[in-house]
Amino acid sequence: MNVTEFLEDLEVEMAGPTLAFSIIKTDMAEAALTMSAIQEIAFYHHGQNLGVGNDRSLEINGLEEMLTTTAGVTWAGNTFPSYGGQTRVDVAPALNSPVGLIPANLAALGGAIAYRPLLHSYLSCVVGGEHPQIGVTTNRGFGFIAETFTPQQQIDVVQPEINWPGFKFMSATIVASQYCPGADGVNDANLGNYNNATETFWWLNWGPQGDDAFIRFYIAQSSKFAYGFTGFKGARGDNQVSGQLLFGGNLTGRAPRYSRVLYGFTR
Repeated sequence: MNVTEFLEDLEVEMAGPTLAFSIIKTDMAEAALTMSAIQEIAFYHHGQNLGVGNDRSLEINGLEEMLTTTAGVTWAGNTFPSYGGQTRVDVAPALNSPVGLIPANLAALGGAIAYRPLLHSYLSCVVGGEHPQIGVTTNRGFGFIAETFTPQQQIDVVQPEINWPGFKFMSATIVASQYCPGADGVNDANLGNYNNATETFWWLNWGPQGDDAFIRFYIAQSSKFAYGFTGFKGARGDNQVSGQLLFGGNLTGRAPRYSRVLYGFTR
């Protein structure tokens, strides 16, 4: 992530008694938020080379390739017969995410998200004491769920909470993400593509903390590539300087069996 400044701004306009705000602080905060958006969008995609126009081998290996089956088609229309360098069919069903009971593509149910698909898809990820900890969907998808469930609520408190930032479903909490793939998403040239014809919904079980986690986000041991900043450098013979915010890491899933994705709902 590049941050570019002009020495006139840093040392003249935004310095001394005329300083209204720190332009470096503002731009660095904006760079950090932009990098967070890029990574969250990539979180839902893949990191493999699927051919011309779909080479993401320099990206993190996201949930799209993690939460599928040997020949399953993902929400973006791709297939991933291998994951983490391992061919799925050779160890099936160890690297397969659940797809039974309720189809992964909810278009088969008329595009409606309701209690039955949510419950059955949740239960398909339950193994012994393991269960999804969180459900993530789009803002629009969250609204569809709220519209479905609000009329069914039985209020037994003096000050009922009608709307919510996240609500409990079984032992999980359902929340909304602006960058979750859906109809309101866009294909941003700078951030990535989080547009999809239908809404997506993700049941996720992170597992325990530490090395035994089911889903792990690795960050490089190097301080430079762990969101480090290179410092400003001048290279054009003028008063413009640039620096880079760096990241190196990846996303890995040890137990796809405990999480899954739903897609294809439009109401």
